[in-house]
Amino acid sequence: MRLTATLVLTFAFSLSAACSEPEQSAPEEVAADGSSADGFAGASVGQADTGSNTNQQDASSSAPQDTAGTLGPVDAGLAGTADAGSPSVQDAGIAAAVDAGGSANDPGSNTDAGSNTDAADPNAADPNAADTAASVDAGSGNTGPSDAGTTNPGGTTKNPPLPTDPGAPKTHGLTNVSKVLWDVLEKGTLRGSCAKYKALGTLATEADKIKCGKEMFFYEDFDTYGAPRALVDFMNHNLPNSVGTGFTKMGMHKDPTSFTQLPLGLAVGADFKGMQTYAFTCASCHFGKMPDGRFAVGYPNHDYDYGLQILSLNLFPMLAMGTDKPAQHEKSAVKRIQPMLDEFKAMPGGMIKFGLAMLPLVSQMNNIPKMTKAVEAAYASWAPGTQDFAMFPVPVDDDVHIVTQILSLWQLPSAAEVKSYKMTHMMLGWAGTTATLHNFFAGFSVLSGGKGVSKADAAPLVAYLATLGTPANPNPPPAADVSAGKKLFVDKGCTSCHGGPRYAGTRVFKFSEIGTDSTLAMWNDKDANGKADKPELFGPGDSVTGGVKSPRLNGSWAKKRFLHNGSVTSLEALFCVGSQRPSITKPIFSDKGHMMTCNGLSAAEKKHLIAFLRSI
Repeated sequence: MRLTATLVLTFAFSLSAACSEPEQSAPEEVAADGSSADGFAGASVGQADTGSNTNQQDASSSAPQDTAGTLGPVDAGLAGTADAGSPSVQDAGIAAAVDAGGSANDPGSNTDAGSNTDAADPNAADPNAADTAASVDAGSGNTGPSDAGTTNPGGTTKNPPLPTDPGAPKTHGLTNVSKVLWDVLEKGTLRGSCAKYKALGTLATEADKIKCGKEMFFYEDFDTYGAPRALVDFMNHNLPNSVGTGFTKMGMHKDPTSFTQLPLGLAVGADFKGMQTYAFTCASCHFGKMPDGRFAVGYPNHDYDYGLQILSLNLFPMLAMGTDKPAQHEKSAVKRIQPMLDEFKAMPGGMIKFGLAMLPLVSQMNNIPKMTKAVEAAYASWAPGTQDFAMFPVPVDDDVHIVTQILSLWQLPSAAEVKSYKMTHMMLGWAGTTATLHNFFAGFSVLSGGKGVSKADAAPLVAYLATLGTPANPNPPPAADVSAGKKLFVDKGCTSCHGGPRYAGTRVFKFSEIGTDSTLAMWNDKDANGKADKPELFGPGDSVTGGVKSPRLNGSWAKKRFLHNGSVTSLEALFCVGSQRPSITKPIFSDKGHMMTCNGLSAAEKKHLIAFLRSI
């Protein structure tokens, strides 16, 4: 029974995810920020060690597939939606994080560090205006660089100054960070918010619009299709130890408002040739539980094991029913889903239950494409929190195996900041290819089998994303270390790459400048001719770059992956504290490059810089 979830998910964020920062809608990278999603998407398995890079087998040769496949999550690259400010992963400068409002707040508080506080009222452009920036400029009107920076004896500027902190965005009364999931879901009142907003018409308030946007973040599928509902429901309800109700074993979180116990990040999607499906939403890659136990919207879910999820939806049906033999599939892929097969085999009456559950899909077998061994190997090689969103079985495959980590969506650059910092555009995605959030959403829709998204339809989501502040570190480093690190960040030239909004870069960097794995250069441009191989993924102002961006560093204290491919799993590893890089040399997965955080710094300087990054 080839009921593969060949139609699975779309992010990441990744916009991701797909809600990961739009990459060419792709991911960002130049610095060591470890934030999602390919678009809207991905993280690591619920209980899996997100710090490990195991399973990174050689999958660099993923062969092209039949593009008719169903969709898979968007890559942290395309889905730059997650980092709409962070959508693609980049990695060029030192990683730093934005000042989340200063000191740590009560971890359980709903007024967390610039995330839920109704701080300064946004006073920049309307969120819908031109859509050139995430939306309203949150905070003071000072969106450009702060003070003059350090100077040479002659008075000339030596290094760029630290960027200005605009303050926490206004949340319009919504809770975006809390230890209580029910509170983040607005106590079950999100569903129906968009229907109310549309019904009110001209009487709708900005608060109504923002709440509609939050409903879209968790439940909007943009008319995309994904995995067969019958298959998802069976696995979700019958494999508690290997899948977990709500796919919790794969790093997702059960939705307490779902009668069918779906995970947040999956919603009813469009039908695929008569087959009912569940599609991915922004929350699959850009929502999760931070290290301190709080749930946060916009968080790069580095626990989300997208690769395992797609493999299980594609291989489990065939191997469980015995229609295929393990030898017909990539060995590493079979190994990854073996716990599910073992649990199914031990299930009383499992074959009968599964057969009955799959009856709705019998007539659809010929519509479901099959992965090659090369593609199976690619999915099996990804660590939690990483993905390639533009790979079969998604309908649009760029025929290049590229791995990026999910980016955060906290405080994406506003239109005012794009202008003040002289950025080309929002630079969403790790390659900095996507100009606007609308472009990202439209690309995500097309990538996942949809027909695009209008600016009007996307407006509430764009407006909502502009309200996402950066959660403060509940256990901030010693103030003296932070102060010393803040000064070093300028003195050591970190602002040369991370001097833009929330310590992001203001241009795309060449891989020769940063030294990190250069496979990302081929994203949507396999022949490196400067022309998009899949132009349907691009919108006005988007273009291939062949490079990588410096990601925003705000919230670095909560992130589990750094460098655009997520190959570095801690700030200490990024700075070569207690270990040396590169420790991984395999192309695509290499942790080489960005050596300015390893070389030329004393142990004390590294300590202080890390403290500073954990404070912003």
